[in-house]
Amino acid sequence: MLFLLPYCRKLDSPQQQPDQQPEQQPDQQPEQQSDQQPDQQPDQQSDQQSESEQSESQTETTDGRPSKVFKTEEERVNLVLLGMTGTGKSATGNTILRDKHFTSRPSSNPVTTECKAVEREICGTAVRVIDTPDIFDDEISDEVRREHVKRCKDLCQSEPCVYLLVMQVGRFTDGERDIMTKLERAVGEGVHKQTIILFTCGEELQRAEMTLEDFLDSCQPDLKRIIEKCNNRCVLFENSPVLTDPKQVETLMQTVREMPPITRGHDHSRCILM
Repeated sequence: MLFLLPYCRKLDSPQQQPDQQPEQQPDQQPEQQSDQQPDQQPDQQSDQQSESEQSESQTETTDGRPSKVFKTEEERVNLVLLGMTGTGKSATGNTILRDKHFTSRPSSNPVTTECKAVEREICGTAVRVIDTPDIFDDEISDEVRREHVKRCKDLCQSEPCVYLLVMQVGRFTDGERDIMTKLERAVGEGVHKQTIILFTCGEELQRAEMTLEDFLDSCQPDLKRIIEKCNNRCVLFENSPVLTDPKQVETLMQTVREMPPITRGHDHSRCILM
């Protein structure tokens, strides 16, 4: 009997464990679930929102279909890049978009051969940047020119259009002397009210220790007439990936906002004459 008593005590002690476990488990599990779920859900929601915002912050299109990216019509604008070959239209578009979407490289032949549009929110405004071939080239046929203009019109949809007439600072060619006349034939006589002159190669003025105002004061009379016709709306761009100043895009968008009420795309599209 002396040997059986300790053994019986050991058998009695395990019988107390089932009574202890039910008291601990119900109290612990709800606390763990309530502690974990509130912490995980906001993180998952914020991750999903950020992924959604990233996927809708920028789109690329060439078919002119309405984009789901942007907000109300009042917050949308088309920036149409126009200019002769070699002035830096595509590079300017990449600078505005802060990414390389348009093909841009040194070449004696036209690099851009078709219209292309990319959308992005810039400085709080929904912007569709449209790169175009050289519609001012006298060597292309009228049929090809009309096709380029029609394509550009399709990409503009129904939002306000601002035309960025891209010219290289310090280089004013004979073909550019009547560029406003050609632009009016293509888009309409009132196009100058919707046009901003955008000078590229701004780094050349920096090397010469000149400001844009210095350049405008000393430019040729024919160029001055073009600028005055556009109500002296001018901006200066540097398209170098190393030297590019983000403030130049802000200056451009501020110039766009300060323009008078702009004709809607479906109105000016009837003015295309080419």
